[in-house]
Amino acid sequence: AGHGMEIQAPVWALRCLGGTSGERRGRPPGRSTTSRDDTGETKDKRWLISLFELFEQLSSGQVTPLELTDRKPLSVYVHQGEDDAWGLYCSSRQTVLALLMRQACVRNELLSVKCIIRPKDDRSYWGWQWSTFHDGGDGLSVGLGGGRHKSVPIKDRMDSMGSPSSSQRSSLRDGSSFELRNASTASA
Repeated sequence: AGHGMEIQAPVWALRCLGGTSGERRGRPPGRSTTSRDDTGETKDKRWLISLFELFEQLSSGQVTPLELTDRKPLSVYVHQGEDDAWGLYCSSRQTVLALLMRQACVRNELLSVKCIIRPKDDRSYWGWQWSTFHDGGDGLSVGLGGGRHKSVPIKDRMDSMGSPSSSQRSSLRDGSSFELRNASTASA
């Protein structure tokens, strides 16, 4: 059903396949993920540096999102999450994050990438990748170090903050500082 089809998709439709790092989670048992000089913290720093280098290339115009994905399109899975929203889930966390960072900087532009739709439910490499790395999350959060990061829907985050009182609203209008507190700690 469209598997293997190359498509051009908007960057905003991309989601991350899982919050965990593929090289850590998918490694066969018994194989170490670190050497003496290659700690998780060192890998995270290198990952971040590479992320910002890619973001810089996109931001400076050295490469466009379409050029970046022209020779090697992103492999994506079409999936409807628990939030009932459809998305294109991709295991290339670093690339997805750099693209989303760039899209956030140019909200008035529609950035697009080339993708190849992969199957989730067969016994191929792609089915294995989906079942191994999809953590059940909504794909909207990206974490370092192999941690599982599930995001809280924006509506729930807004509800937990509560609404500002009339005196807080007037402080905002006056330019005074305003501190948001969690509703659960504010009522305690």
